[in-house]
Amino acid sequence: MDKATLLAEVIRQVKQLQINATQASLGLLMPKDVDEVKIEKSDNAAVNGSLTFHASVSCKHRPELLTDIKRALVELKVNIERAELSTLGDHMKIIFDFTADENLLRSVREALTSVIEKGSMSLDYSPRTMLPNKRRRYCL
Repeated sequence: MDKATLLAEVIRQVKQLQINATQASLGLLMPKDVDEVKIEKSDNAAVNGSLTFHASVSCKHRPELLTDIKRALVELKVNIERAELSTLGDHMKIIFDFTADENLLRSVREALTSVIEKGSMSLDYSPRTMLPNKRRRYCL
């Protein structure tokens, strides 16, 4: 077998393993390596004029993340109906159902996105992650 044929076979097997892993994790609450916020309308009926939505947040784990998400949703007067959380390595995924007025949907998405972005910015510029002999970087 020449090198090109061997490389093509390895690539084919890696792609097949990726497909197998994706199929095996269907239905499981597996965090992704990328920061992501998804919100979609749930099939459940409306309650008191509010609709039910299904949201998922995937990002790098940090201790204050759940508190920040809860604070953001409470400020928007969103009612959380159900929540699940999973971690894999240093990433976590939170899935929850909530009821809210459809007009608040954009605000909820922006709030969750800002919570995730706040975490990634604070990790990049945290004094804990910087070397003591390096100058601190600031972004405006």
